[in-house]
Amino acid sequence: MGTKLIKLLPEDFRIVSSPLGRCRETSEIIAATLQYPLSAIEYDSRLKEISFGNWEGQKTSDVRIRDSVAYSFRLKNRWDVPAPGGENYAMVADRLHAWIADTSGVESLVVVSHGCTGRILRGVIEGLPRDAIYTLDESHGAIYLLKDNTVTRVD
Repeated sequence: MGTKLIKLLPEDFRIVSSPLGRCRETSEIIAATLQYPLSAIEYDSRLKEISFGNWEGQKTSDVRIRDSVAYSFRLKNRWDVPAPGGENYAMVADRLHAWIADTSGVESLVVVSHGCTGRILRGVIEGLPRDAIYTLDESHGAIYLLKDNTVTRVD
């Protein structure tokens, strides 16, 4: 991943990451590959993965059985209905809009985030409607180039 980024990045860039474990590890690997100081990595909680609240750490099949009514409501409308004690897509989109506003004018960022959050971020950047955001993949280990409100996957 780092070697692909080397070809895409200008000399001056910043690395911003979710503070959660896997993203921290990934951002440190990327930083090492890019010879970027680990101490300069910025961690922003607005890039965290969507919270599933009371359902965190449980298998989907178990949640479907134990909390079938709430699960059914959320499945029908992930944008507005959160998991109990968790977040819905709209809440994640709100924190991402705030993050985008704070980073406007920044030329080059390497952003390390999570599957669902990355999906919502890409949809927000492109101005996609909810239904289109649902169809975006939740790739892990993927690189997306975000430029001029357009998102392109780099393979």
